[in-house]
Amino acid sequence: MEKTYKRIPFDIELAKKIQLGEIEGRIVTDTKLPVKILCFDRKVPEYIVVGLVNGYSVFCYSKDGVSEPQPERITHTIYIELPEEAPKFKPFDKVLVRNWDNEIWICDMFSLIHEDSFWCIGGVWKHASHTKETSIL
Repeated sequence: MEKTYKRIPFDIELAKKIQLGEIEGRIVTDTKLPVKILCFDRKVPEYIVVGLVNGYSVFCYSKDGVSEPQPERITHTIYIELPEEAPKFKPFDKVLVRNWDNEIWICDMFSLIHEDSFWCIGGVWKHASHTKETSIL
């Protein structure tokens, strides 16, 4: 099954731990492009983080992960993504399901996992979670 990630707001201390390999995770743009942090101590107080986006574009970011405005460039935000544990389901568990991150969660009843999909009474889904563990958008 494909590893899933939970997106959280950018945090410098957490990003440092990810860069050093102390914890598992990744840093990405709001469009899910990978970001490698080059430094956390740029000498411009508002934009102290420097990152390499998708291996070729350099951007500067605030401590909150917002890119420095520049002519001819779109302002964007970076985030941290941490791996989520695979949910453990039993047949007939009540679950929340959806196929895409921008969809709302809907209720269903779990049946089985087959070919990286969650098979439920109401259909086949890419994402599923126990109702008590999921925060609804």
